Amino acid sequence: MVKLIYDSAITGHHSEYISHLVKHLSKFHSEDVYYFVVSEELKIAFPEIISESEGCSSVVWEFIPQSVIKKIHDLSLLKRSFAELELVEQYASKFSVNEVFLLYFNIFQLALIFKRPSPKLKGILFLQFLRMEKATLKDKLKYYRKYLITKFYSRNPKITSVFILNDQKTVDYLNNEFRTDIFKMLPDPIPVYDEDNDFQIYDYYNIPKNKKVLLHPGSIDPRKGTYEIIDSVDFLNDKETEEYAILIVGRAKLDIENVIREKLSALQNINFTIVFDNTFVSNERLKSLFLQSYAVLMPYKNAEASSGIMGHASIVNKCVLAPDSGLIGELIKKYKLGVLINKPISIEIARGIERLGEYSNDEALSVEFASQHTVEVFSTSLLN
Repeated sequence: MVKLIYDSAITGHHSEYISHLVKHLSKFHSEDVYYFVVSEELKIAFPEIISESEGCSSVVWEFIPQSVIKKIHDLSLLKRSFAELELVEQYASKFSVNEVFLLYFNIFQLALIFKRPSPKLKGILFLQFLRMEKATLKDKLKYYRKYLITKFYSRNPKITSVFILNDQKTVDYLNNEFRTDIFKMLPDPIPVYDEDNDFQIYDYYNIPKNKKVLLHPGSIDPRKGTYEIIDSVDFLNDKETEEYAILIVGRAKLDIENVIREKLSALQNINFTIVFDNTFVSNERLKSLFLQSYAVLMPYKNAEASSGIMGHASIVNKCVLAPDSGLIGELIKKYKLGVLINKPISIEIARGIERLGEYSNDEALSVEFASQHTVEVFSTSLLN
């Protein structure tokens, strides 16, 4: 069979997922042919992913011109949904594919209420609605808007699988609520990376070696509680000011970077060490950052979110700090992966940091969690 894997983004989990699938196909040499239709920026930013497939007849690359991607990404959500689905259909027709994998299904939801493409469709859905707050009218409107969108696209006969990361509870609810079987649980993969042996976190960031590093990694976004982490510094007691340092590492857009710089300049607790590195780090550097840090800060605001960062922390048995609501909170409770706070607000983050010293992970449960979320399990579940 001829299949197509599509993703027009390359940052964060987008490049990770593409890399996992390429490695899996290169290792097991499927008889099917997979066209990877991706941004031309991928071969510039991640040439190692492209080279991984050398000699593998199962993987064929097709690069979307950046001018095309920019034009689509600049559209409103509704127009982008239809435009990007049309682009997918063009490539599917070009290569006569039988099945399409949409690695970021969210973009296509609206268009798939109305359109019935020729090939069968599978996709990964992020940020589903079940665990969303419904406290205010705005919350309720957002909740029911997502509910109705899901209800209508789930009737599309071309959609055979919509994967929900790590969340069997939501899968069961959606299948029952909309009388379907298309929703399936997909383990969010935890890749195993080598260390950057030349990297020393204290020397590189000039952090005093008597301090324990609290890491906040990944693409920087206000939804991840980055601003609240910075503001929490002024709520810390003298003991934590002396004991800890915070390291924020990841790419931030210019407007977000400016807010972060302003907040750092406005901090009154001048004795606390906090470092912001607005850069994309290699997988090897990321592994070293996790290994050399004391704990990981994840005060995410989206209750329905999953997180690859939690997986990276679990595989090296590092404590995470996160809200007790939603999917992340449930997983942390089940596998005893860290300290939970009531809300992702500054004062709560500060009080959570004060409790870090009292907590120790259950290593056996961390190993169990990691074993259920390997790259092999992810790739096999998605492609089969």
